Amino acid sequence: MSTPFLCIALAFALVYVPLVARALAPGAAWAKRAREVYAAGAVAFPGFAAAVFVAHLSQADARRTTVLCIAYVVVRALHIPAATMDLPFMRRALWGGALLIIAGLFLLASVT
Repeated sequence: MSTPFLCIALAFALVYVPLVARALAPGAAWAKRAREVYAAGAVAFPGFAAAVFVAHLSQADARRTTVLCIAYVVVRALHIPAATMDLPFMRRALWGGALLIIAGLFLLASVT
């Protein structure tokens, strides 16, 4: 399994991390925000998966695709605590970074 496809699996798992955390501490002050983080991850994941598949099918540069995929997983992993701890600037910056990475994957696929 190549790294971009492994990153798809990791990104899919990251979507559900806030729900698991919410289930472990249902009465916590951040439990409502965890549900919102889950929704944000569920919205972002299909675009990322599609971008990876398009980059793979168009035979985009494998090294650049791998770097962007790893960057996406790292950004999404950082977005979870930033959004759960209610850090608005950090949350928005990481969300925007994830969207730029998705756009970069589609752009990488279009230039090959």
